[in-house]
Amino acid sequence: MVSAFWERAAFWCAAGLWTVAAVGLAVGGGMYLAAACATSLILLILTVIKPLENRLATRQNAHKVSLRLQRAQSSLAEGEAVVR
Repeated sequence: MVSAFWERAAFWCAAGLWTVAAVGLAVGGGMYLAAACATSLILLILTVIKPLENRLATRQNAHKVSLRLQRAQSSLAEGEAVVR
C-alpha cells in the first residue's frame, strides 16, 4: 500500500513538472493565450480530478498479500508461481 501511494505521488510530481515546463515554454515563445488556457485547465484538473482520485483510492481498494518462503525448501520462482 505504501508503494502504491508513492507511485501515485511520483506520477503527480512528474506530471506537474512536465506541465510547468510546457507552460513556461509557451510563455517564453510568446504564446500567452495558450499558456493561460493551459494554466486554467491545469488548475481545473488539480482542483477537481486530484481530490476525486484521492477519494476513490481508499483503503477498501487495497489488497495485502503475504507470502512466507523457507529458503531450504522453496525458491523465489516457486513463490512467484503460487502468486500468479
